[in-house]
Amino acid sequence: MPVPWTSIVAPVLRAGGIGPLPALPAPWKVADPITFRHPAQPLDPRFPVAVAFDVDFTGAPVGSVHLLVAALHSKADQVVFDGSELRTLVLRSRHVALRSRRNPLTPHLEEPMCCIPRHATIA
Repeated sequence: MPVPWTSIVAPVLRAGGIGPLPALPAPWKVADPITFRHPAQPLDPRFPVAVAFDVDFTGAPVGSVHLLVAALHSKADQVVFDGSELRTLVLRSRHVALRSRRNPLTPHLEEPMCCIPRHATIA
């Protein structure tokens, strides 16, 4: 699956995530209107950290599958996206986390999504 949004997201993250994220190319969408989230506790490279996102599945068919992609960034470890396909991007970049989610029976889901992979280096 192509990831044409990397050239849009990377500069915004490097700029400190100020302001809204520009529209992403179809079929990609920003899942949460509060585009940039920060962990509640200090980061430690030895432990993964969860950040919660509000995702609205209203109108999506029950049982449909959605891919939730999180891109992470720090001043000390600037985001680098390696790959133009989702599989390559997720496997090669420590700045990306992916979770697939089957649409539940309820229209609104708030669920933690692991954003800092165990192998991420945080300085």
